[in-house]
Amino acid sequence: MDGTIQYIGSISTSGASTLTADKTTFVSAADGAQSATTVDGIRDTRSKMKTAAQTFRADTRSIMQAYNGSARDLRMSINASVKADAATLETLKNSA
Repeated sequence: MDGTIQYIGSISTSGASTLTADKTTFVSAADGAQSATTVDGIRDTRSKMKTAAQTFRADTRSIMQAYNGSARDLRMSINASVKADAATLETLKNSA
């Protein structure tokens, strides 16, 4: 999400604000996963995360279209963000 927000910020400040709010909603839902103690609680958390991710993607699509964003530049920003967090991602992968 960070790479997407960074790229969108380069073409639209208000778009970056929208996506930052979407990310906050997603992270808030994800934080709830740690405190979920029942199957229903886990399902509810998963549903909230799924909805937040769908909103993030839809908003990204709309902003890209409205501001003539470049899919290539967006991919490059996302890849750079993933590469920058590679060590953290590897640690999470190994701990899972």
